[in-house]
Amino acid sequence: MHGFGARSSQSRYAALNGRKPQGRLLGLPFNWSRLTREDFGKGVWDPDDPRVFTPKNYGWGYGLNFAALSRRRRRRRRSS
Repeated sequence: MHGFGARSSQSRYAALNGRKPQGRLLGLPFNWSRLTREDFGKGVWDPDDPRVFTPKNYGWGYGLNFAALSRRRRRRRRSS
């Protein structure tokens, strides 16, 4: 649980300094908000989102949506 405490203190620090825990840095999205179990699952498998590369639910940059990747792979197999 040490990691969760560090994240919440980062969020509090950002709030105290008037900074948002979400935004863009060098053109890439970042999110330092507290991560929930639901967010963690949606970060890697979100069938409602058609994008393969999605902004990370925690951290900086993009992650893979394996549900969209799987859907695209199935479409390619059907068309072959």
